[in-house]
Amino acid sequence: MLSKKYRIVQERDIMALLRSRSITSPLFRIHTKPNQLFENRFGFLISKKISSKTTQRNRMKRQLRNIIARLIPQIRAGIDCIVVVRRPFLTKSYQEIEGEIQDLLFKIGLLQKEIRSTRR
Repeated sequence: MLSKKYRIVQERDIMALLRSRSITSPLFRIHTKPNQLFENRFGFLISKKISSKTTQRNRMKRQLRNIIARLIPQIRAGIDCIVVVRRPFLTKSYQEIEGEIQDLLFKIGLLQKEIRSTRR
């Protein structure tokens, strides 16, 4: 589970991040911005357009938090990151989601190459 110190919860932080640089894939749009902290913080946005069921949206957030929690030791420190989920997420397996997150974090330059290549 992703510890609370690694989460972005304040709306002003989220809004600032949504105006920052991003990278897009079929499953996600990830916004990143450097912070002045010595640790990474992550937030997850899942619209009601993706799923109107709260239980499904919460399940998606739990999956994403679990993936990020496992990757935290390999992610470069000092970054705030918002993951915006897109509709195709619903049809993908956990392994496909994890692979996509790793690929995007690698493209942004936050994840080490060794972790990315050993994922499957």
